[in-house]
Amino acid sequence: MLNINTGRTRQDAASSNIGSTPHLINPAEAPGILGISTGQGAQWATMGRELAVASPFFRRSIEA
Repeated sequence: MLNINTGRTRQDAASSNIGSTPHLINPAEAPGILGISTGQGAQWATMGRELAVASPFFRRSIEA
């Protein structure tokens, strides 16, 4: 799992990553999934539901 801070603005995102290196998080210690977002605009409460129903691979990846 990759943890990245994107900030609220482009400037926030750029300045928050100065001097930091992206790092992996131990999946056993990581919190559960809060939501799924494309990061491209509209998000809604049931986002990803159709993909989870249609794709066994995707469903297993979020249930693990």
